[in-house]
Amino acid sequence: MNCNDATFCFLVTRDLSKEHIWREWFEGLTRLQFKCAIVVHCSHKDAIRSEWLKQHLIPDECTRDTAWGWLLNAMMSLYAHAIDACPAAWYTLHSETCVPIVSPEKFIDNFNRYKQHTFVSYCPAWWNPLKVNRANLHLLPPHMHLAHPQWCIFCHEDLHQMIHLPKTDERINAVLQTVTQGHTADESYAAIMLLIINNLKNKTAHDIGGLETIP
Repeated sequence: MNCNDATFCFLVTRDLSKEHIWREWFEGLTRLQFKCAIVVHCSHKDAIRSEWLKQHLIPDECTRDTAWGWLLNAMMSLYAHAIDACPAAWYTLHSETCVPIVSPEKFIDNFNRYKQHTFVSYCPAWWNPLKVNRANLHLLPPHMHLAHPQWCIFCHEDLHQMIHLPKTDERINAVLQTVTQGHTADESYAAIMLLIINNLKNKTAHDIGGLETIP
């Protein structure tokens, strides 16, 4: 059973650029009795000075190294911790520069209408996989040559399958290993996994109002 309405996952390299906006926004959710949790992954914890953010850091054993274009292992470890420690109906992902751009009331309205859905703004890869080696897409069938922003909203059912199916399904694990070893895999993996799991039944995020922006 889901304990929270939403778990907000932050994949950061330092303190939040607009922490005061997030804290005020979370206080608004709390006032409206919206149950949420916050989990934070940072490969270099010494870069975090905010005591508020420190209290949400995931355990050291869940932390993975990160570098530009090599975020997927850290992202999936963050999600795995979130789904085990802070189960929820929705899981969202944010960087240190993201900020909410809808009110708490609007976010809750979207949640109540769409909480059983995942939102990923996927599209065909905008590069030629035969010439540009991103996410090792050239090693996958053409219908899997997909891309998306990494800032997504996942429902519990979809994220649970994304995390656990590779452990039991050799075909899905092979796709995971192929994509993971490619650069910028975090901008293709979710769409590929959802294509395998449910033929991308949840479509894109265009149906709902925005949650965040990345300056």
